[in-house]
Amino acid sequence: MRHLILPPSIEAFLDSYKDFIQGSKPKVKQMENAISKASRVRSFLYLSVGKSGLADWLFLYNLAGIKAYSEQLQKEGKEITTVSFYLRNILHFLQFLIDTPPPSCRIRRSQFKEITRMVQSNLKELGRSLVLHQLKVKAAKMAHIVSPESLKSCQDQARQVIPELLTRMEEGSTDLRDDLYGYLSAFICSIYGHRPGIDNHKTNRDFGGAQIFLTLEEFSWLERWLRVRMNLGPKNNLVFITKGEGPVKNMFRYLQMAWGQMGLPGRPNFTDIRTAVSAHAKNLHTRGTRNRLASFMCHNTETADRFYALVLDRKQGSDMRRDFEKITSASSLPSSSSLPSSSHPLTRRSSHPLTRRSSRPSSCPQATAGRYRRDASSSEPSVSSQEVEEEVMTRSLVQRKLRVTISPLQMSKLKNLKTKRKPPKRKRLCVYVNILFLYYIVLYIVK
Repeated sequence: MRHLILPPSIEAFLDSYKDFIQGSKPKVKQMENAISKASRVRSFLYLSVGKSGLADWLFLYNLAGIKAYSEQLQKEGKEITTVSFYLRNILHFLQFLIDTPPPSCRIRRSQFKEITRMVQSNLKELGRSLVLHQLKVKAAKMAHIVSPESLKSCQDQARQVIPELLTRMEEGSTDLRDDLYGYLSAFICSIYGHRPGIDNHKTNRDFGGAQIFLTLEEFSWLERWLRVRMNLGPKNNLVFITKGEGPVKNMFRYLQMAWGQMGLPGRPNFTDIRTAVSAHAKNLHTRGTRNRLASFMCHNTETADRFYALVLDRKQGSDMRRDFEKITSASSLPSSSSLPSSSHPLTRRSSHPLTRRSSRPSSCPQATAGRYRRDASSSEPSVSSQEVEEEVMTRSLVQRKLRVTISPLQMSKLKNLKTKRKPPKRKRLCVYVNILFLYYIVLYIVK
């Protein structure tokens, strides 16, 4: 898809899009990102295959081809997250095309809306599969979580090995630079959870640059390394140098090499160690302390809760199980004696329904006495007056909460009946005037 032959006008527009992404002062990483995004857009322009007159951009108005674009990416073996990233990149390019269309573009606004809507529909269809993929990734993170014991062992061993490496390098050994980089990066990352990055990033804008506090002994390691670095003839002003002029790009390999030399389990990368530091901080510290640690790690707690796995040890898992069992434990449920029984005289409506009390006393004393005798001879348990009052109050509250549903036809009839009963305002006014007139006549006659 990326090796398409496009007209010079489209190639020039793609170059302008790439320059727009790079910005005015692009860094190396930004230039690489711009090239990648332009390459993804080029893969989307496969819709031009088999068509002529491509300069007018009308080949993009192919809804069936756009719908099959995400399926084609998945057939090529790309992960669902990569496909989602492609579609978001395409939406960004379409917005750039809508805002600054080239002079030869003949796509109407309505057609642009249909194209954008189809890409958004493809992106929406990936939602469920994307969530399942993220859950699998989090489960994989759980399997690669670094324990606190491994992090502590890494720090202890690095404190012993780093001074020895510096001593040997000061004596003339020049092949230990990669080992020093690995032990230093493992030591710092196991404490703060920092990882290599670029100097112009969203975390830099939100939190500033990554900060590291070193003790006097740890800072002396860097001072000794800078003296050794001067003897190696550096070609740049970076702390960690290479034989060339560029920065170190193999810190991940140096980290895993040092981790293996320490004899620690697994082969974690910087992200795994960062995840472990964040998860253990969440389990150990309070919310305020955790927020401060997250800010120092250059990310907020919402990001940690969303993308980093929560790891519970055996004791925490047991406490969590106990909390869940409290929900359904027998001690928290009401006892059977406090629940109304089916044999209770107040709950058996068929045998002893509650009837409305009469406002007048009974005129038949014999019937009343017989009723009292029947109640006394009954084998059912007696009910106190307080229980009867509580039952009556409960039923009255239930009856108050009932809502009467009226059909629209009945509602209209009620409205008509209500309006018919109301006399017109003019007739009311006439009645009031007549009554006032009669009042004055009576006063005149009396005088």
